[in-house]
Amino acid sequence: MAQFRFETLLKIRESERDSKKDEYLDAENRRLACAALLDSLGRELEALQNESRNSRVGVFNPQLIARNIDYREKIVAKFEETLRSLNSLTEEAERLNQELNEAIKEVKVLENLKEREAERSLDESRRRHNKEMDEIAGRQKELERRRGGDDES
Repeated sequence: MAQFRFETLLKIRESERDSKKDEYLDAENRRLACAALLDSLGRELEALQNESRNSRVGVFNPQLIARNIDYREKIVAKFEETLRSLNSLTEEAERLNQELNEAIKEVKVLENLKEREAERSLDESRRRHNKEMDEIAGRQKELERRRGGDDES
């Protein structure tokens, strides 16, 4: 069978597809880690809020309240920063996913071309073989006719 004309291009596109897949998986892992951190910070804020509600009943301690407020503000700032990071990572993951889908399509197109070319090559080979067989059969008939004519003389 003939060499696929775009074999080198197909290998390059497959390599690019694999690279894009790795990039997408890395971005998705970073996004999932950021989402887990955001969830953890959210639970921590909720726990602080519950603790604050429960401590209202006890003795009033201004230093403890000030420390809790400072700590809560740090957690809120970290939560907001993580939320911005998550949004950014989500956009990046979506962009990389689109690039991966395009790379997959390009590889699929080249694979389809390769299959069609292989089918055409096989059909052409069959036609040549059939033509050769027809020629051989025609020669054999001609030889038989000549031999038959020689026998009559």
